[in-house]
Amino acid sequence: MKVDRYTKIIMTVLAVALLLNGVNPWIKPPSAGAAEVGAEKEVKAAFDCAAAGKNSVKSLEAIKTLERLLGYMETSVNNIQLAVNRIDRNMNNSSSASAAGKR
Repeated sequence: MKVDRYTKIIMTVLAVALLLNGVNPWIKPPSAGAAEVGAEKEVKAAFDCAAAGKNSVKSLEAIKTLERLLGYMETSVNNIQLAVNRIDRNMNNSSSASAAGKR
């Protein structure tokens, strides 16, 4: 099987990338222990909680807005369906009336 020069380069780069990916835990292992929480971290945690609360309120408002929009769309679709049904009914009545008149 012949392999050209560019394929060899690409395969070599892929092999090196996979090797580095596999060796990564030995190069910089993730921290497994729990860090001690200091006063600064507690303040930051309280700030993060407040920010998360604000974000959750914004998310709830967005969901309520989306629900209102979907309700409006559902109402519009129902109104369109009713109008189409009325048109259908009128066309059927007019075609049956004209057929009865021709007899």
